[in-house]
Amino acid sequence: MRRRNKMIFSLVAFAIVLVIATVLSYFILTSEMKNQQDKTKILSDSVAGRIEERLLARTYLTRTWEILITGYLGDITEDNFNIVATQFCEDYADIERIMLIRNNNIDFIYPQSGNYYNPVTENKLTKEILAINGPVDLGNGERGIIISRRLYLGVDKTDDEFWGYGVITLNLNQLLNEMAFSDLEETGMVYKLTDTYNGLVLIESDEESQNSKVETVVNVPDGGTWILSLTQKDGWVSIHELLTIIGAVLIISILTAYLVYSMLSLKARGKDLEKMSYYDNLTGLLNPRSYKEKTEELKKKKAPYCLIYMDLNDFKHVNDTYGHKAGDELLKIVSKRLANSIRDKDNAYRVGGDEFVVVTEGSYNKNFIDNIILRIRENVARDVVIGGGKTKLKVSISCGYARYPEDGKSFEEVAQKADDAMYYNKRLLKARRITGQDRR
Repeated sequence: MRRRNKMIFSLVAFAIVLVIATVLSYFILTSEMKNQQDKTKILSDSVAGRIEERLLARTYLTRTWEILITGYLGDITEDNFNIVATQFCEDYADIERIMLIRNNNIDFIYPQSGNYYNPVTENKLTKEILAINGPVDLGNGERGIIISRRLYLGVDKTDDEFWGYGVITLNLNQLLNEMAFSDLEETGMVYKLTDTYNGLVLIESDEESQNSKVETVVNVPDGGTWILSLTQKDGWVSIHELLTIIGAVLIISILTAYLVYSMLSLKARGKDLEKMSYYDNLTGLLNPRSYKEKTEELKKKKAPYCLIYMDLNDFKHVNDTYGHKAGDELLKIVSKRLANSIRDKDNAYRVGGDEFVVVTEGSYNKNFIDNIILRIRENVARDVVIGGGKTKLKVSISCGYARYPEDGKSFEEVAQKADDAMYYNKRLLKARRITGQDRR
């Protein structure tokens, strides 16, 4: 009888432990899988946001041609074109070629040497104001994205005012590799970026996976969409993790300790992920995702605010001369100076490699904003010593701002005017350097 009772109690205990182990294992595995998917979703949103910001910034460059052509009443010279085109190519490593096309002929092209993709012969020029096509074969073994904008001499944009097309060819690999896709693959992530219009794959990892994928929509500035999908190559939960969890839950004491540890770890990881999703890892400033949410907030509130756009002058030269490590060190110092130059209630964002935005909420006159920019310029302009004191750099920034509602009735208008003002400031500084008025 005793033996029988022992068998019964043993079987009951085994059944209880088995049920507890099964339920807890399911709960923990599901929680871990969701946690990994949430983490991947945050990462996917961050990469998608950076792609959107990069594409939007490049479309603004085509807008510059419209401003330039309007300013010259359509009579642009090769010297005018080359000055701007050369500066664009120096500032943006992913720009492969720049063209101005009129009457189905390429009037101006930079650089002129080498093979290039001709959007005229390939019938890629459309009636749309802005069009983005790709991927296309650039003729040099590389793939590219073609951004074209219809250029007009007047604001009504009628057929009579139509001048031609401004076309910028981007090196697709150069554009997307800067989005850290190679780093994703090294961490066991499988990725794919697809154009939903034509189903063409823009970039994908060498590995494939049958696991469920996390997808994020990338909104292309011309109204199209791309889909970015990410997943773990070896699955959201590995076999090793599965065996570890099952073994842990079978031992009550270890199970209890594991649950406490897991909950605390998940909470800490959640805070880290939250910070990572809103702050730039390099500079500590707010990142493009945070800026995007702020823009949506500003659109809804419709309260007065000011956007200050700025970027570093000659930053590409620093990277090319001293290396990307020195460039990163410079960005950290400049970002700290920028953060120390604004009020606590103002927000500073890093929205690109060397591109920053300051958002000041409230109604302020131009003198107030000019004083903010002056303070930022003065703080940033102090000599920067990097490389353990071996290198001293002269630093300057180009700034432009616009206010709502004084300078625009929508966020898009205000942002465009701030961006135009910044590039005007950059061109003005370059002109001063050329004429010797600015020795910095």
